[in-house]
Amino acid sequence: MDCSEYLTVLALLVSIVALGVVFLAYTEYIRVRSLRSELEAWRAAVEDRLYRNAKAQQRIQASYHVASPEQKIALIESALTADPDTFNGYNALGWARMAQEDIPGAIAAFEQAVLRHPKDKAGYFDLAWGQLQAHRPDRARKALQKAIQVDASSREDIEEEPELADLFRENDNT
Repeated sequence: MDCSEYLTVLALLVSIVALGVVFLAYTEYIRVRSLRSELEAWRAAVEDRLYRNAKAQQRIQASYHVASPEQKIALIESALTADPDTFNGYNALGWARMAQEDIPGAIAAFEQAVLRHPKDKAGYFDLAWGQLQAHRPDRARKALQKAIQVDASSREDIEEEPELADLFRENDNT
């Protein structure tokens, strides 16, 4: 093989490698465009979620300053329509229903609170209070035990509330 044949083979190899690089660059370009689209869609979804959450939080906070139980519940329900997962929404709805002595409605709201925010001990405490109002101490205890599983500091919180502490002592005496 003479020098020109080596150069021809070398040129062919360089061309093949260059085509491979061009192909890889093109496929990466397509992937980057796809990722950019996904990122834009994700950003829009996050902005929408933040907007709905801010709207819901504003309505929940406004409900704290409303005297009429019906208006308070209407505001909170509109907040939950805007963002069903807004923090403290179902807790606020439960307490508003409790103020109207709608204990089953309050319990249903507190159950939604713990379903949507299972790591928040406050939801379990609210559910326990609702269960106590419904004269279901066993269910109240279960809610408090779940609060303790979620956050060990719940034991101290229980001790600070005489009615809850008594509920746990009753369980120890049986």
